[in-house]
Parts: sequence; C-alpha cells; structure tokens
Amino acid sequence: MKKNLVVALVMVFAGLCAHAVNYVTATHKEGKYTIKINLDKAYAGKTTYLEMSVYEDFGRVRSMKISPAELNAGEVRTRTFSDSALPEGDYYWRICIYSADKDGSKWIYPGETDMQTLHMTGEPTKYNMQADDTEFEPAEFDDGTRLELSSVWLRSSVLGNHPYPGVDLPGLDNKRTIVYNHGVYVKDGVIYLCRGSFMSAGWASDPTRVWLLRYDLATGEELPMLRVYAPGGNAYPDALVMPRIHVDSDGTLYFTTYQVAISPKRMTMYTVDLSDVTPETTSVVAREAISLERKKGDMPELFAVKGSILSGDYEIWGYSDNESDMDNMDYTDWHVVRWKVRGGVATEEWSILPKTVSPTKASFRVKLYPVGDDCFYVCGCSMYGELIFPALYRFNVKAEAELLSSYTDEAMLPEEAEPQASGLAMPIIAGKQLLVYGIHAAGNPEATAARIVSTPSLTAGFDTHKILWCPGDSKGFSTNDMQGLDAKYIPDDSENTGGILVLFLGNGALGVYRVNVTSPTVSINQPGVAPVAVTYDGSYVNLGVKVAGAGVYDMQGRRIAAVTDVADRIFTGSLDKGVYIVKSGDNKQTMKLIVY
Repeated sequence: MKKNLVVALVMVFAGLCAHAVNYVTATHKEGKYTIKINLDKAYAGKTTYLEMSVYEDFGRVRSMKISPAELNAGEVRTRTFSDSALPEGDYYWRICIYSADKDGSKWIYPGETDMQTLHMTGEPTKYNMQADDTEFEPAEFDDGTRLELSSVWLRSSVLGNHPYPGVDLPGLDNKRTIVYNHGVYVKDGVIYLCRGSFMSAGWASDPTRVWLLRYDLATGEELPMLRVYAPGGNAYPDALVMPRIHVDSDGTLYFTTYQVAISPKRMTMYTVDLSDVTPETTSVVAREAISLERKKGDMPELFAVKGSILSGDYEIWGYSDNESDMDNMDYTDWHVVRWKVRGGVATEEWSILPKTVSPTKASFRVKLYPVGDDCFYVCGCSMYGELIFPALYRFNVKAEAELLSSYTDEAMLPEEAEPQASGLAMPIIAGKQLLVYGIHAAGNPEATAARIVSTPSLTAGFDTHKILWCPGDSKGFSTNDMQGLDAKYIPDDSENTGGILVLFLGNGALGVYRVNVTSPTVSINQPGVAPVAVTYDGSYVNLGVKVAGAGVYDMQGRRIAAVTDVADRIFTGSLDKGVYIVKSGDNKQTMKLIVY
C-alpha cells in the first residue's frame, strides 16, 4: 500500500438539502495518519468518531473520537494518530456522526474508487491466559463418586480480559444495556457464542448482525468470527438479531431471529450445521426448521426446544409479555407459550404466569427450560434492575401454571438485584444431574458469580439441592447490570475420567473448568446400575431404560447422534448397515449395536 496517498472522500446523505455535503480526507506522513472532516453546519455540535475494522462490514470496530476545534462553530475537525496505534493490518474505515435521537447516527464511507483501508503497523495483541482463583472443595456423593473442579482459564470483566463486549456503539457501554447474546455451543475444540446485541456499532447501516463469536476451548484465545447467512446464502435483514443459541436433545444447534422494539407475531427457527467448519471458514448458511405465528398475543423473544428437531416430533417453549395486547389483558397475566410440533404441524397452547411485572411495569427478558412431563424452569431480568430468580412450574393449558418450587420464597415476584445473571444450565456429570444459575459473588457483592448444585432430578424441589461449587465467588465475574448464564459439559472421549465445563455469562464472562471424576468400582450387573440393551427401529436407538445422556458412534469414533438429557432413546434417522457403539450414562456403559 502507498503510504503518502492523500484521498478525498465524499458522501451525500439522503434527507439533506442539495448543498449539504460532508467531506473527509486521510493523509499519512512520517508514521502518522491525519483524518480531517468538513461537516455541514446541519451537524454543528454532533459528536464524530473514526471507526476502523479489519472486517469489511465493520463487524468489529475500533473507535477514536474526533472533536471540533470550536464547539458549535467551525465544523472542521481533525485527528492525528500513529500508524502503530493498532495491531498490524489493513483496517477499513469510516466516520460516524453519532446521534441518540430518532433519526439515528449517520456514516461517511469511502467511495468505491478511493482508498478503502488504513495500514497499521502496531505490535500484535498478546493474549495472556488468566484463571479463576476461587478454591473448590471436592464434591462427594453417597455412592462414592468424587468430583474435583479447577479453573483452566477465565475471561471476565473483573479481570479486564472479558470476551468481546455486547455493546460497541460509541456513546454507550455495557453497564445497563440489555444484551441479546445468550447461549454457548462447543464443537471440535471451539466455543461458539452468538453476537446478538441490538446495539452493535453500525447496526442501522450494516447489512447483517447475525454471526457467531469463536474462542479456542483450550486457551480462551479469540478466533475469527463466523458469519451466519439465511437460507439461500442471503444476509439477514439488519433489523433482525440472533438473541440466543441453544441445542435440542440431539445436540442440534438452533436459533431464532428477533426484531428489537417490535411486537412480532411470527417466529422462524433455524438450525446450523458446524460439522465442516474449519478455522479458515468465514461463514455458514442456516437451514429453516419451522415458522410459527401466534394466534393471539405477542411472539416471545427467547425460545427453547424440548425433543429432537430432526425427528419432527418436538416442542417449542417461550414466554410472552403480550405488550401489544395490554389494553385487552390483565397486565400481570403473561403467557408461557408451547407449540407441540408433529410432522411439521404446530399446535399452540398457553399457560399463565402471575406476578411477572414489577411496580415499574418493566418488560422482562425471560428464559424457559422445559423438563420432565409438562414442567419448566423460568428465570429472567428487566432493564430496571429486577431479577426473577429460578423457579419450577407445571404447565396447565389455558390456566395458571402451578408453582412447584423456587429459589426464593416470592417465586415469580421480581426482586431488586444488581447485577443480574439470568439463566439456567442443566449439565450431567458422571451420571449426576447438576443445575447452574447466577448469584452474587461472596467476595464482591457488586459482581456476579455462578452456583453449581446437584439435584436428585430436574423436577425435584430446590430444598433438595446440594451446593457443590460457586465459580467466581472470590472476586466475581462482572459488575454489568444485565448478564446471561449458560454452561456446557464435554466429557472426555475415552474413560470416565471427567471432562470440561464451559461457563458463559453473556455480557460478563467466559471460562473453562476442568472436572476430574473418581467413580466407584461397580460391575454393570451389580445393584445400582441398570443394564442397557439397545435396539434399533429404523428411526430411534432404544435403550430400554432412562439414562443421563447417551451417544451413538460409528467404528471410526465419530458421533452420529446423541441426547444430552435424561432419555430412553436417541433419534438417529436412517442408519446405514454396520456396527455402531452406544455409550450411555457419561460413558459408564458401552454397548454394541448391529444394523442389518
């Protein structure tokens, strides 16, 4: 690239009068860039930023403020900076004229024939692994099982090395912003997070914001992001976000899109196959699974699937605050909505959750987690510092849901709790059912931590829970007001020696913990271990008994299908003739399956 190039860049904004033209020039001399802006008087006093990104669509932005020489007077502004101010590389650039009013911010882009990038020469950013210094006592179980937890690495706001922030729009921060980046997915040594924030820089001008962040499972180092395109390879409209990624009982990754500040009546669910993704892959194309429309009331924001999407026999759950129907409804009666999908046809049902509104009448972001027969966990938060702590309910069609158990005495009544870590995870480790949810750190009450408990079953009461560990309890993860929570456990491939627990607090922290397992020596024929006899019916591998997680593998060790919760069968679809291995109960039992 030629360094001593002087380029004039011009863009005319729609809506301005004919003579209202904004100019910007970039010059490079003696190792420094100078950006000069000539603004029309219509923008007197507006804040301007230089935005630079290694991505052409400005998916990642580095911002520098460019102030006028004299506020509200001359609109000639300059900013000079060293070409070593950013890590070495070519950066696309533009000028943001920031505005918080209804007209929104505006951008000045280089013309097609003009210089598109600024070459920076700084040292590469070095990533240094840090860990959670919380000390964890071993967890002992009555059957002799012993679990030991230790931190591998941690990225958090408190440590100052947090994952990429949910908000990067100039003038805003992460402290009080509702962030749509819930859920974590792990595959082939890579952690995937959804980049769902509706406040990301350039949202109004860029074509899409549906993409996945990637982090190395072993170290926590950030990898290049992965763009997700709509079916057909088209970009999702800029108004749509990906608020949450999740997996069904087979481990299929799915997400829904959501349009912020709109009360939608329709939802489309997509699945994403990351099997062929490599470090060099830059994008994937989603597949549409189903599209739903509500008969009455608003569509939920966040969804959960119970069952297998690929089987065509599953349920979709969500929570709706029905804001557009408030004139016709009791404000405190909001809906848990459930669609039963059979052969691609969905039947809608709803149940009522009372007391879900605070005195401020804030709109809540609520997550549901269906478990057992007609039961579900619920937790959520609002933008006014109120938290709905985890509670367990039973779904009653067209009637009030039955409260079964709750973390607090008040159940669904929102409580003031800042910061908030809203979410629930249900990993199974060494055959033990665990629950993970957010709390305040004992060593830093202004920050979040996580509590990991064991429970006899997912429908057992909170009074039966046994606290095992509290990651982040010594210093906390983040002081940001609104955070999410999710966790995934990846058992070792070989023997039942343990595995990796990934913990993600959206807008707060991302960490990996090692779980070492010491299991009692038990014969498969001894009491306490139910033998599994596998059969295949052309669509499902049937186990005969319910187990805590199971998988089907081919003779090369590749996983064909799996269930992540308690189940007695695994959907595989049509299997080729051959020999398969079925592992159940966190690899405690291994069986051979022959398909003729």
